[in-house]
Amino acid sequence: MDETSKQPIAVIFANMKGNLGDFAILHAMLLGLGKKNPGTAIHVYSHPMRHDDTKRMEAFRLAAPMYEYCGPSYGSKPGKLTMMALKLGLLPGGLAAVIRTSAEKWKKDFCSFSQYSAVYVAGGEQWNGRGLGALMFASLRALRGLGVPVYCFPFSIKPKLSKLYSSQQIKEFFSLLSEPLVVRDVTSADFLAKFGVAAEVGADSVFALESEVSKIPPAEGRDANRVLLAVTGNYANIAAAASTLKSTGYRVEAITTCEIEDKENLERLQLEHGVGYWAPSTWQGFVSEVKASQLVVTNRLHGVILSVLSGSLLYPVTDRNKVASFVKDARIKHYAVSLSAFGETQIADALIARQDTLRLTSAYLEGRRSLPCSPLRDAENGEVHVQIS
Repeated sequence: MDETSKQPIAVIFANMKGNLGDFAILHAMLLGLGKKNPGTAIHVYSHPMRHDDTKRMEAFRLAAPMYEYCGPSYGSKPGKLTMMALKLGLLPGGLAAVIRTSAEKWKKDFCSFSQYSAVYVAGGEQWNGRGLGALMFASLRALRGLGVPVYCFPFSIKPKLSKLYSSQQIKEFFSLLSEPLVVRDVTSADFLAKFGVAAEVGADSVFALESEVSKIPPAEGRDANRVLLAVTGNYANIAAAASTLKSTGYRVEAITTCEIEDKENLERLQLEHGVGYWAPSTWQGFVSEVKASQLVVTNRLHGVILSVLSGSLLYPVTDRNKVASFVKDARIKHYAVSLSAFGETQIADALIARQDTLRLTSAYLEGRRSLPCSPLRDAENGEVHVQIS
């Protein structure tokens, strides 16, 4: 078959609201899909529930593998009255009925997707909650009704999903995904197994960018002794952490992986505490800044992953579940349970233990290399591609 006559493939629900971690996921997906399907057009659809960050989308496009952006995917979350009725338990058939009705209604919208040989869902936490879950499952059901195979890059599931669906419904909806199902953690795999859905434990797609990260130089003109604060959450806690760091003599600068979420806090931190901040346009820009620092304090999952890939010294804050899981899995000894729990000697101790911590994060990364970070299979032996290089 001529290369130009190949059926295109699609990526749906790419989160382009400006979160650099989500752009890194998409970059990893495009790399893997391009290697697996050389010469095949890749059409990318953004998440219909997220407003696109056009500035960062353009910056991403300039550095990413080739793709065609086709606008937001079809579908929408249930309306306000439907959501209220669902919360009050007043809707016959509950959330599953909304999903089935929406899927039937959206089949006409998704008809154009019959051109694709396969559809790939961007990884992450796409299935949780009423609105997001209903949108995702209804879209999946509509696509499978057209006979289009749908795969998902490594994702996570919160156990509270079982409060929204029956056991039969969970099995029914996740079974609509084509195999293999690859999840980012043991908790998600165990959850699905309870309902008869087989899933492999893999790694976040961003681990596939190890080779790309190695090519990125440190940012120029930075103080190599600075401490980068890459955190999100309550402003008072962020300010407390910055104050503790400054009072012990460290040069502190803040950095964000999602400006739309953190800008208000960071502008206030700059005004009230004199802590400047960086808001990179690309995930590569974040890596560049991380490489030009002596320590990264973070409670963001992709702040952790990109720092690990960069070989940078981490001081994790475990007030978010995914970072807490990383600390446990990597057996990190120096960390804070919250931003407000910093002591005067904690950072000094972490810097003294630098080599020990780097040895642990290196071992953790080595463990990720043996895990699948995509659902892509080798055509010859049927094994899942491990895209890490």
